[in-house]
Amino acid sequence: MHELAGVTFAQSVESPALAMVVPLLLRGLYTRVTATKRQAAMSIDNMSKLVDDPVDARPLIPLLMPALEYAAETLCDPGCAGACYCWYASVGCEGEVCGHQ
Repeated sequence: MHELAGVTFAQSVESPALAMVVPLLLRGLYTRVTATKRQAAMSIDNMSKLVDDPVDARPLIPLLMPALEYAAETLCDPGCAGACYCWYASVGCEGEVCGHQ
């Protein structure tokens, strides 16, 4: 998770790349370590900004939403919890990433 958080994404992210990292992000969000939850949430936010076509992210959003909500509710760091809720709120009812393009 630490190495993933340090990656600078410079091109659009498509579904194969998302499918590869979602299991890591889920594990990071469900861990007890606050720093790891923060890094997972930041990685999700950074990657979501580079998803050009919402169709690429749509199948993975139902997996990430409960994990983000759980992380936000269990985090002691209010700034990180706020970031989780912000990303959670930015996903529309249709499962599209809104405002992160």
